Amino acid sequence: MLNYKWTDRQKKHTLIFLHGMLGSHWHFTGMADHVPFQSHFNVLLVDLRNHGASFHSEDNTIASHANDILNIIKHENIQHPHLIGHSFGAKVSLQLSLQEPKLIQSLAMLDMSPYPLPDHVTKWVFSMVNGLNAINLNADLSTIEAEALKLAGGNKEYLEFLLSNLIKDPSGHYKWKVNMQAIANSSENFQNHVFPNNKFGGPFVEIAGAKSLFVNQTDFSGFSNYLSHVDPKTDIHFLDCGHAVHFEKLNETQALLQHFYEKQGLL
Repeated sequence: MLNYKWTDRQKKHTLIFLHGMLGSHWHFTGMADHVPFQSHFNVLLVDLRNHGASFHSEDNTIASHANDILNIIKHENIQHPHLIGHSFGAKVSLQLSLQEPKLIQSLAMLDMSPYPLPDHVTKWVFSMVNGLNAINLNADLSTIEAEALKLAGGNKEYLEFLLSNLIKDPSGHYKWKVNMQAIANSSENFQNHVFPNNKFGGPFVEIAGAKSLFVNQTDFSGFSNYLSHVDPKTDIHFLDCGHAVHFEKLNETQALLQHFYEKQGLL
């Protein structure tokens, strides 16, 4: 079973937050602390397999991740949860919504398209993972940080995110908390995963970064392949930021999600 954390169990409806690649459940704590969410929903924060405090496995496929979440839903007897996924977590959320369309109540995807990314974007993502995997963790911390900073393109905020995965083992040696090798080996599945031949008919919203490379800002035709009801004018939003919309534009992302749930009569 995955590592996960409840903030409440007394409400009728449940939000499940799924983080992105190299993330963990704590990356959604700021989002989950939004007062309307806490007042009206049970909130479940999850560490995906190979991330955070969850188990490691060589199987890092999107389908396996979705089944992990389904196992939690069944184990905790969650009725018709609402999914919020960022990046890789959005792909997992979409997989589960298509796999179990009568179970999932609504789907919110944060800066991830439902169709395959351009090859150069996937190559960039996994060049980062492979670069981290190649760092000599027997070196001193300053050397490790310098190598990671190069991979982060000199962005110190992104460096902080990457190094949130660096820990010391009981003997005092550095290691990656995530299963970096399994993630690195999953690039083909990440790019070429085939979603279930189905359409999700529940409420949907996409919140993307206008400066990000993960969602095409002019061609939305791919969304209708997986979603029964999607209107680009009302269901797909672009914020003036990069990939991490829930960090860079936290208040705006919360406001859009709040409106999304208000339209469903949940707030």
